[in-house]
Amino acid sequence: MSRSVYNIGTEVTIRAVFKDPDTKAVVEPSSVTCTVVDGEDTVTHPTVTKTQGVYEATLDIDNKGYWRYAFAGTGGFKARAESWFFVRPQLVP
Repeated sequence: MSRSVYNIGTEVTIRAVFKDPDTKAVVEPSSVTCTVVDGEDTVTHPTVTKTQGVYEATLDIDNKGYWRYAFAGTGGFKARAESWFFVRPQLVP
């Protein structure tokens, strides 16, 4: 997961890949949820999609600040992937 800087009004896709810590093989938990805390500390749970072991959620960036997110996998394989990104203030409204 990368830490990037975005502008307000941008659509951002966040991603997670879960790997077995011993074998490093990609694993697919039974269920994956995503929690996002935006720059105003509002918590949302965007829809998660999966393509070939990569879990994604798309966000509409509508406020400045540090955005934090976590993907949590449950079921046969439990895992958590967290990261953050920064949204800069608008220079021209």
